[in-house]
Amino acid sequence: MLKKIIYAIIAVLVIYIIIIGIVLFNGKQDSDNYDIDYLIVPGAKVEGDHPSIVLGYRLDGAYEVYQNNNKIKIIVSGGQGLDEAYSEALVMKNYLVKKGIPEKQIISESNSTNTFENFKFSKELIKEEDASIGLVTNDFHVVRSKMLAQRVFNKEVNTYSVRNIAGPLGISSLFREPLGLIKSYFLDK
Repeated sequence: MLKKIIYAIIAVLVIYIIIIGIVLFNGKQDSDNYDIDYLIVPGAKVEGDHPSIVLGYRLDGAYEVYQNNNKIKIIVSGGQGLDEAYSEALVMKNYLVKKGIPEKQIISESNSTNTFENFKFSKELIKEEDASIGLVTNDFHVVRSKMLAQRVFNKEVNTYSVRNIAGPLGISSLFREPLGLIKSYFLDK
């Protein structure tokens, strides 16, 4: 009997991962429209004064968008975790400035602690009601980020996805992000 219960749990988990994985990884729709006013880069873990690999991909994606529209304002959004020496926003800003983006085009939002707050607090920094919005994030994170950004801004948001990493962090995303999507769908309002 215990063996059947264990097999049933494993089967449910596998089906969960497959279905949500298909939704997450096939649900992203990259925009080819770079004519936007603001680009939001949600934070992720920083290591000392450097972005993590995941965050580095997001920042490199933001730089690519900037190369297609050098008038864009980039909002780097992320607070400082208990295990972080600096706020994610500060590390992100410094990274983009080193890549050549003028500091005056980067707006820092350093109060957020999750993806929903990234967009909620970023919205407070955008004064124009009719401003067009884009976001850049890792491919596994696009579906949830777009859902939350459109909920906060109450309008269509362009998305630009960048790759995720392979290995243990990539696998961890497969398990974690579906739970985040479910949580955000019901609770982040």
